[in-house]
Amino acid sequence: MKTIRILVVCAAIAAAASGQENQASNTLADVVVSDAFLRQFQIHGHRTTPFLHDGRTMDPNVHAWVTPKVIPSKQGAAIEMLVQVRGTTTTHDSKRVGPFKGKVVNVTVATDLSADFKQELVLETGGLKAGLTTGDPTLTPRIYTSNSFRLPRLNAKVNGIAQATAAGMVAAKLPGETERARREITGQIREEIEGAKTGVALGLAQASSLFSHFDELPFKAALSSAPGASGGFRLQMKDTSGQTAKPPPAFTHTAQAATRTLVNESMLERTISAEIAGKRLRISELHRQLCGPRTRTILDFCEKGLPAEAKGLSVLFQEESPVRFSFDRDRITISLNAAYRMGDLAGGPVLAEPGVKGGAMETLPYTVEVSYKLGDGEAKLDSLQVKDSAANAVGGNGGNHGFGGGGRTLAQAALDSVARAAIESNFRKLFKPKIEFGNVSMPTKVTIRDGGAPAITEAGTLLPLEVKAQDGWLAVSTTFCSENTRPLGVTVTPNSGPVVSALWITSVTEGSVAALAGLKAGDWIQSFGEPEQRASTVATGSKPFLDFVGAAAMRPTSRQRTVEISGVRASGEAFKRTVALCPANYPHRQRAQAAMASAREISTRR
Repeated sequence: MKTIRILVVCAAIAAAASGQENQASNTLADVVVSDAFLRQFQIHGHRTTPFLHDGRTMDPNVHAWVTPKVIPSKQGAAIEMLVQVRGTTTTHDSKRVGPFKGKVVNVTVATDLSADFKQELVLETGGLKAGLTTGDPTLTPRIYTSNSFRLPRLNAKVNGIAQATAAGMVAAKLPGETERARREITGQIREEIEGAKTGVALGLAQASSLFSHFDELPFKAALSSAPGASGGFRLQMKDTSGQTAKPPPAFTHTAQAATRTLVNESMLERTISAEIAGKRLRISELHRQLCGPRTRTILDFCEKGLPAEAKGLSVLFQEESPVRFSFDRDRITISLNAAYRMGDLAGGPVLAEPGVKGGAMETLPYTVEVSYKLGDGEAKLDSLQVKDSAANAVGGNGGNHGFGGGGRTLAQAALDSVARAAIESNFRKLFKPKIEFGNVSMPTKVTIRDGGAPAITEAGTLLPLEVKAQDGWLAVSTTFCSENTRPLGVTVTPNSGPVVSALWITSVTEGSVAALAGLKAGDWIQSFGEPEQRASTVATGSKPFLDFVGAAAMRPTSRQRTVEISGVRASGEAFKRTVALCPANYPHRQRAQAAMASAREISTRR
């Protein structure tokens, strides 16, 4: 029953993957994974391989479905794994009858199995905890007999005796078999939960890094969960030092958001500063500190690896404010405050050890400023500059900057351009030219047959919905689209009812864009178009509307796929909804398979 293990790991990864409701002023980060998104996951197991039991061959045809359900919890993110088992196990038995040569009685017992179990799991910052397993199976036997006697009266009599005998034997064994089934199912659930803990530990490696070393910082993490339209898994990080932040920006498309992430710039600053302040690090060591799981979970701005020629560069970081982040005006700016010394230029610029003053060995403060401009679901590297610190003027006292003092000569100032060019070249190899938000494909429905490898039967993707940088906050939300979900998720027919010039919604797909936006069967669509553009009214037929949706769904980004739909509810109330359509022809399955292959490779290496 690998079903549970896989689903728990998927749910945990989803929770780690990535709101604003009554934000407290001391909140530094807030991540919500919606209940509607988590309900997309389901694992199906199917067992047909025969096995021996009490010396008899059992032929099973048993299905198990495992689905998660978010339940309320303030002490961790809690889900209830619903395990539904249905199927039949069949046994066949043949016995010779007394002295009659070649005469046998055949008895077939088909036992229908129906079981519903619940397993509570709580995801905490320290890992996964399992509660009690509840539920009982119901076994219903059906007995069929036949024999090789060809005399009708004798045939019926023998069948009657065999039926009664078999029924008595089955009835006697039924309580024991029911208990055995209960133990077997609960035992497998527990076994898979234990196995899942290892998978969750790997799946939460990035999220867990958020909590490491926080005993050294005034942060407090809390996980919680709540069911419902605005519920789901929630991770909040709060500042316990008394510092406060400006209120975060609000999301526009909250109903459609599968995940919502808010991160304050000071959290990244203080977390990374604690690791690099006053240290002399080679660029390869800086890559591990600056680009490790803790930072990458929040903002993945580093290249995966460094070329060999960049790994030898060393950086001495300032004691105070070695790194600064700025999230504002739809721009992400990262400033690294460090120092170098002028050494043997024949071998290129040599970076400094602290405390050396005077002459060519003087430490010289500088800042590497990296700026990304937010676009449609991504941030592009706008500039990367190496700047002299403000107090670094020629002939000045140099300040302390956490380093040594001392003046500078004109010759030394002239040499700075060489060092600056080398530093800039190396740092350009560290930072990505583009940061992408979302675009995470995953299996949502998986089938496992007879304990074999999981096969994806449905996949979907978290796509960027809104990305903002404002007042010290980075706000990112994603929407979820499945390979089996149409761009809008409605069927319509030209209206013949009381609303004139409208399309009548005949059905709405569960979990679709339309369903999340609150559209329901029985509503009428009267106009449609792009935001801030003149809307088209429904005149005749559904073709113009369907063509409009189809064309918009071909656009590459959520912002470009955003449309407005207006109309009248079945109750007579007017409505207007702005939604981002799911993309047409998106390779969900291929990307999910590639992600699973990559995860298996990483797991094997570990």
